[in-house]
Amino acid sequence: MTTLFFLVSFCTLGFILIWGTLKLSAIYKEKFNRNFFFVLPALGNGLGGLLTLISTNFFEGAQIIEVITLNPYYDFETGFFYFGFILIIFSSAINIARSNYLWGILQSVFQTVLAAFFWIFIFALINNLFKIEKKNSQ
Repeated sequence: MTTLFFLVSFCTLGFILIWGTLKLSAIYKEKFNRNFFFVLPALGNGLGGLLTLISTNFFEGAQIIEVITLNPYYDFETGFFYFGFILIIFSSAINIARSNYLWGILQSVFQTVLAAFFWIFIFALINNLFKIEKKNSQ
């Protein structure tokens, strides 16, 4: 029951995000004569979001509070977090410079969220392929 609930919730959220992005994209293109999602800062937002996510969740011992509060030691995952955060800030500044403040922030948020969904989908697909390949080899 809970798996079905999460699947339906995930699909509904994905549909709403894609529909909202298409609507916002049409309005944005009309207003600024520029694409909303398929621009270079979208790559920076996606990569920055992925690096911050990896640095705080997938390495051993890295907690987000330790990374954000400038813990006394600097290690690999802290560097990943700050590089990703700087990449997101830089990409957001480019989005704001090419439109206005409200549209730039909105564009950056949507780009980061949709890129995160894309990366999660790619990682799940790769993980599933490796599991299938492991079963076939045994």
